[in-house]
Amino acid sequence: FDKGSGTPLELGGGGLLPNTPLAHASGTITVRSSTFSANVGASNAGDAIRVEDDEDIEITHCAFADHASFAITLAESSSASMGHSFLTRNGAGILVDTGHGATLASLGHNIGQLPTSMTATGDLITTASLVGDLADRGGPAPTYLPLAGGLLVDTGDAALSGAPSTDQRGLARIVDGNNDSSA
Repeated sequence: FDKGSGTPLELGGGGLLPNTPLAHASGTITVRSSTFSANVGASNAGDAIRVEDDEDIEITHCAFADHASFAITLAESSSASMGHSFLTRNGAGILVDTGHGATLASLGHNIGQLPTSMTATGDLITTASLVGDLADRGGPAPTYLPLAGGLLVDTGDAALSGAPSTDQRGLARIVDGNNDSSA
């Protein structure tokens, strides 16, 4: 999801707006191993993802970077769980509309621009840059490379449910019993 946009009339997330006729489904929407980069949403809509109206979403192994505003917006009575993901270089991290019942639960090992409520094992709140630029690294889609010696290196949990065994290039994600945190 790179450089998408949502319009003010749609109140859309620039990358993903689950509450649409094509994307709407009963149950929990799962977003896994996805990279969201420089998307633009409508005002306070979440540049990468906007979730609203009783939607439930699980976000794991995802990267959110270079958005001008909030990377993720949880509006009204939506709920989200998030694990093994990072947010960096965004105008803001995650907007959770708790006044209208929105909730966010951490599955752990999230790093970056996180709400202070995210305190599960491995969660780390920081505004430090975590990755280099989005680039072709040999897989089917551009990706971010963790900075050498940075906070994403060897901070993941290999036991986290749904953890992919290889990256998009087919290279092993777990080396020496450790994996990097993110998509």
